[in-house]
Amino acid sequence: KLLLHSSKKTYSEMPLTIYEGERYLITNTRGVGHVVRGPTRIYIKPSEEFQRLARRSAGPDQYLIIRFRELGQIRIEHRHGPCSEFENPLVHESITVKNAVKLNSNEMLVVYKQEQEFIQRRLVPGPATFVPESNEWFHEFEWHGQDQENIGKLRPGGHQFTKLQMIPSQIYYDVRDNLIYGTETSRNSRYLNYAIVPFRNSV
Repeated sequence: KLLLHSSKKTYSEMPLTIYEGERYLITNTRGVGHVVRGPTRIYIKPSEEFQRLARRSAGPDQYLIIRFRELGQIRIEHRHGPCSEFENPLVHESITVKNAVKLNSNEMLVVYKQEQEFIQRRLVPGPATFVPESNEWFHEFEWHGQDQENIGKLRPGGHQFTKLQMIPSQIYYDVRDNLIYGTETSRNSRYLNYAIVPFRNSV
């Protein structure tokens, strides 16, 4: 600590060097704080506390989810990259970096948007790099998918996704031959594997 003398008071202060690109939050015993930007050198009083603020950065294909503290409520803002923000605990509840959703030419998103008491739905086709607004969310599809514990069997909700494929696809379904012929107790059970392929008219 450094002892400073003045005509009015004597403070026992600690020097703090803040480098370029850094920000520190200085708070007193009443909980009042202010942010100091670098480069600079300041002196911290014994009644003050300091905290180095973390910088959250989003690239061109990312975005920030910023949760603001406002009068006891939380306001959420989505900010498209490239951008950065220092996370201030007096202002922010949290800041999260998320990847934007990339769509190719054969994919599509179903997006819902909350407008007061109404909910709107729209389709976002690819190719695109999509960043949702704070009041938007994606439709989550739950289709039949392969049962990992029973290979060859489909189970409800086994295939979950948000990107809807816009090209013909196929799924496989296994049918036991003892179910076909009614021999439920047959020990020589075999499986018939069917591929269900949707037909798409090119006209």
